Formats: sequence, C-alpha cells, structure tokens
Amino acid sequence: MKTLLAAALVFNAQSHDETSLMQGLARRVDSKLSADELKKGSTARLMETATNMLKSGAGVTPDVVEFLDSAIRDIELNVLSSITDGHNLQQAEIARIVGELEAAKSTYEAHLALHQSAVDEHEISNQVHKECRQGEAHKCGESHQCEWELEILWREVKMQEEIMMGYHYSIHSEWCVHPPSPPHGDRVCFDSDACWHWPEALAMEGPETSQTTSSYDSGNHYPLTGSFSEVVDFRDFSVTEFAHYSTQIHIVKTAWDRYNAKLIECRGLEIELGGETVQCDEDQVVVDEGICAITADDGAARRAFGEEWDRVTTVYDMTVGTCTNEHGDPCDIHALHDHMLRGDDVSNFESAAVDLTCSCTGIRQEEFDRKREWETMKIVSCLLNTVYTHVVHSIETDEPCPTTDSHPEQTETEINYCHTLELSLTYNLTIDYCGDDLPLECPEKPEPPPPLPPKCSSEYVWETTGYFGALPSPFVPRLWATAEACPECHSSLSDAGWGACAAPKACVPCEGQEPDLPDPDYVAPSAPCMEHQVHLLLGENNKDTFRCQGTWCLPMAGRCNGVSNCGDGSDEVGCETEWGIPAWLAQNGACRLGADHVAGQQDDVQFFCNDGSCTAVEGRCNGHSNCADGSDELDCPENTNGVTIETSSGLRATLETITTGGSTFYDRNYEFESVGSFTGMKYVKMSNEDKYTLHEKVQMK
Repeated sequence: MKTLLAAALVFNAQSHDETSLMQGLARRVDSKLSADELKKGSTARLMETATNMLKSGAGVTPDVVEFLDSAIRDIELNVLSSITDGHNLQQAEIARIVGELEAAKSTYEAHLALHQSAVDEHEISNQVHKECRQGEAHKCGESHQCEWELEILWREVKMQEEIMMGYHYSIHSEWCVHPPSPPHGDRVCFDSDACWHWPEALAMEGPETSQTTSSYDSGNHYPLTGSFSEVVDFRDFSVTEFAHYSTQIHIVKTAWDRYNAKLIECRGLEIELGGETVQCDEDQVVVDEGICAITADDGAARRAFGEEWDRVTTVYDMTVGTCTNEHGDPCDIHALHDHMLRGDDVSNFESAAVDLTCSCTGIRQEEFDRKREWETMKIVSCLLNTVYTHVVHSIETDEPCPTTDSHPEQTETEINYCHTLELSLTYNLTIDYCGDDLPLECPEKPEPPPPLPPKCSSEYVWETTGYFGALPSPFVPRLWATAEACPECHSSLSDAGWGACAAPKACVPCEGQEPDLPDPDYVAPSAPCMEHQVHLLLGENNKDTFRCQGTWCLPMAGRCNGVSNCGDGSDEVGCETEWGIPAWLAQNGACRLGADHVAGQQDDVQFFCNDGSCTAVEGRCNGHSNCADGSDELDCPENTNGVTIETSSGLRATLETITTGGSTFYDRNYEFESVGSFTGMKYVKMSNEDKYTLHEKVQMK
C-alpha cells in the first residue's frame, strides 16, 4: 500500500538566487554527501533545495542540465552505494561477532563431548571399583566365616586334648604312685616298700622242685602265687584306660588335622583377601585420580567458555545497541514510521504500540538513521529527476518550467509523488539481528550438564565409596558341616548399603583444587554472574566463586576476607565456625531421586526439610537456615548423641558411655576397672581386630 509521508523539513518556497542554490547543491554533491555530513543535516537541506528548485523552477541552461545530471548520478552511484556499504559493513560486523559465538560454542561442545567420554570412563572405573570392593567384602566374609569355624575347631581340639590329658593323668597317677610293699625276706622293692602284696608261703621250694621236703599230695603245698584284688583292679584299670587313651589319641589327631587344614584354608583366604584389597585400592586410585583430572579440565573449560561467551555477548550487545524509552523500557523505534507507511491510524499511539520517546544506541540507531537517509535521498533523486525532466523539456520546447505560481496543482502533485514511499524501499537496509525472523542464525548457548560433585564432598563420597546398594548378588555366608553359619559374619553390603567388610581408602581432596584463600586486599564489589557461574545456588560456592545471596557473584578471594564485597553482605556471613571453614549458606536445592525422603531426617548427602524441599547435609545444624522453613536448625544435638559408627572391617562398633565394669572390646574379655574422671564420657567400643585397620582407611563424614 502506498501513502504519503509529509516531509517534515520541506520549507515554504523562498526567493533564492538560482546560482547560489546550484553552487550550494554542487558543494554537497562534490563532497559525495558523506555519512558525517548526512548526520549534520545536509540531507535535509538538500531535500529542501531540491524541493525549492521544483517549486520555483530551475534555470533553463545547459549548465543546469549538466549539474542535475551529475547530482542525480552521484546520488544513485555514490551516496546510495555509500549507505549500502555502511549497512553491509555493520551486517558483516554482526556476522563476525556471531561467528565468535559459534566458535566459542563449537569449542565448548567439543570439550563437552570429551568430558562426557571421560565421565563415562569414570563411571565404568567407579563401577569396577565398587564391584571389586564387593568381591573383597565377599572374600572378607569368607575369611571371617573361616575364622569363626577355626575357633570352633580349636575349641574341639582343646576339649579332646583335655579328655586325652584326663586319661593321661589317670594312667600316670596309677602307674607312678604305688601302695606299700609287704615283708618278703630280703626281696627288694625298688620304688617303695609296698610294690606287691605277697602271701606267706606254706612250704618253700628247695633249690629244685624235687628237693621239696614234702609233696603236694602229703599236704605240703607249693607257694601260693596268686595276687590280691588290688593287682586285679590295676590290671583291669590299665587295660581300660590304655584302651581309652589309644582311642582318644586318634580322636585328638583327627581334631588337630581338621584344625590344621582349616588353618591353612583360612591362611589362604587371608592371602586372597590381601590380594583383593591391593587390587581394590589400585582401582580406587584410578577413580580418585580420574575425577581430579576430569574436574580440573571441566572447570577450566567451563571458565574459559563462560568468560568468552560473556565477552562476545557483551560486544554484541554494545555493538548492536538497544532501544529504550524515557523510562528505560524496551521500545520499537520503527513503529511510528512503519505504521505511517502502512497507512495505519497513528493518532492513537497506544493502539499503534508507538512510543515517541523511543531512542536507540549502536547499530540499531544507525540502521534507523540510514533508512531515513535512504528514503530522503530517494525523494531528492525523484525531485531532481523531475526538475531535470522539466529543464530538458524547456530547452527542447522553449517553454518555461512549471512553478508553483504557473502550475500550482502540477507542482504539488509532483512533490507529493516524490514523497510517496513503501516499506519495501528500505528492506535492503534491514539489519539481521539475533532473535529476529531473518536468515541469520545465532547460536543457542550450550547447556552443559551439572558439574560433577567435588572430590571428598558428601555427594562424591556417597557415589564412590559410600553406597554400593545397586550392585547385585549379595553375599550369603556358606554353611559349615554342622549346618551352622557364622551369625556375625557380615554380608557384602552393610545396613547403609556400602562394602561392609572392605575398607576403602579415605578420600583426599584433589591437589591444587582447594578454594582460594581469603584476600583482605580484595575489595572489588560482586558482579553479575557469568555463564559458568549461574549454576551455583544462592550462597553456594565452588573452588573459584561464591554466589552472593543477592544473586551476583564474587571470587572466593572475597569470601570471609573481612570486606563486605556482596551488596547484601552475605560473603561475610558464617565465617567463624568451630570446624574451621566457612559455613555452607546455599539455599534449597533439588531433592535427589531415589532417596528415602523423611521430613526432618538426613542421609549422607541431603537434609530433608519439613516443607518437602532439600538442602545439602553440610548445612545441617551449622547455625544458618538452609531450609526455607529453618527446619535444618531444629533439634540440633549438643553432644555425641546420635553419632553413628560404620565399620568398614565388618566387625561391630558402637558409641558407648564409659562405666566401671564395662567391657572394652567386643572380642576381648577386658573391662574398665576404674574410670575416674572419664565417668560419663563416650568411647568407641569396637573389636580389637579393628586396630589393624589402616589410618588411611578411616573416613570421617
């Protein structure tokens, strides 16, 4: 649709010297109507001059024709092309900036691909380590079972040895301690005077039986050689006891054989367990070293991308500029002009979405000015062409040029015709910005996955060595010959779901990835968070950044440095704590999927607020409300009540109160004879065997 655009700077016809008008116009044309001159108003004056030439009638001379022809060609060939060149340069500058965004995105996406591959390998290593620890726990359970069986066999050996020793002492006492010896002439009893009870002889043999003084038949008897009842009893005792002793020897030997075989078996299991432990420790080193490399590389890449993306987007925003009204609200500077060209009713500016106070900066303002300059030059060109036509016609016909005096209606019609514009006239000067419907495709900011939990954080410990519950095949203690099983031999997983009988190495933070120390000389205020920082919760920090509770971000050098760098002062909150590091201030976060959410309770990773939200377990009872309802600071213990002990050796351990007469260990019969000033204090009651757990395998949570 065509309509008329009233030229705001068309003045009423004035009497000008024709020569001076042409000279003034010539000077403007000779300077090629540079952009600087256009911005100074020469375009408006040129349109005024061309209009006045048409109204008053230009001089009819060949010089005028030459001037008009030169001016028209200069406008068409130089001025408009200069405007087009300016448009092209700025469009190219936008494309260059967009190219930098695309390069930043491409570089970061390449990192993300490598990062994901590293994360996948880390997950595999983590799974390998967990499966190894579960195998270690199986082997440890078998070792405990074997030791339990060995103890039973040892008790059997002791019992059978005691039985045999009973037989031994019985025989020994009977053979080595004898009754008194009866008188027997000069016969000597070597060991005592009561070796044998011989009866008195009724007749004695001579040197030869034939020399006996009386025969058996004559009543003279041979000596009686029979024994007393004690000898008979001794003989019966010896036969019986030696038989028992002989039988018991075989029983004892069998018991010892079974014990020795079990001892060798248990020793073999201990050796296998030791080898399994070494392998699992090596697997854990792979996991721990891998996460350090992953988090270091990812942190550096996130920071590099965030800084580059923010830099380029800032350059883009400043180069392109913005359009705002007098209240600072966004507005459309083209609205009034485009509505007028479409013939819309612009009397109601609200319905036309027009703001007369709208102004722009950067390329957006220059685009608007350039389009208006293009329209003006098209109007000027049209006016000069009309004058040129009249002058040429006047020369050819010798008729005077029409003026507002001689041909007022024709002159007005021609002027209005030249002021007739269409929206399509400046389509070639429309800048293609990010986010519009034009072909330029601006890259979407890549959305990286959440960063991995820092090494040794509660979440990291839980995901690596703190929970194996997803692993299959729980260990089932094997049955012994008596169909009995060790009642206290742990399964492969503890009640908490980790390797109950396989102590992992305690977590050691990655070297060089500790948070920056406070710098009392850092006084710069917080600034808007960059792309690599916006994932932080309010009050949360990582190695490099603390996010103020007022949403802006601050380097960790400004956290607890004695200077209020955050506008809300949150960087100096929770600095003095008993545990030596600043308190965790992060507000509510997302609740972990699969966790057993019980309001007012916690697991190894999160505290479950009463309002259904969750917060990091580090914020529990730290003196600051991390739950919106403050429930994380309720019922906070003031002593060791509620502290739990989880032994990675598979043996029992609890927190107990010291009392006189109380047992010291679970596997030793030691008691406290006197506790003195320790009365009422707590101690860890554990198995004595736990003293073999290395210090590097004791993990505090």
